[in-house]
Amino acid sequence: MIPEPERLRSEIERLAELRRHLDRDMRQVKFVGLGFLGVPIAYKLEGAFMAATVGLLVVSLAATAYYLIKVRQREYASEIQFYQESLERLEESESLA
Repeated sequence: MIPEPERLRSEIERLAELRRHLDRDMRQVKFVGLGFLGVPIAYKLEGAFMAATVGLLVVSLAATAYYLIKVRQREYASEIQFYQESLERLEESESLA
């Protein structure tokens, strides 16, 4: 069985790695905006209604991705903080024993 401090450290490292992946994903959200290139095409092929629909879909997709990434980043940050505090308390109690 893995000792408790090692388990906490490995969990902190795992969450930090996941958070780095989310940072990368956040930088890539802006590329969703390239979907706006489809607005003039939709306008030319189908008219104003389809162009507006494409524009709204692109905005909705970008906003949803941004929101979900931000929520997950905050969740990971709070979990990392919780595990770090737990690790500090555990190490403190071990040093007193």
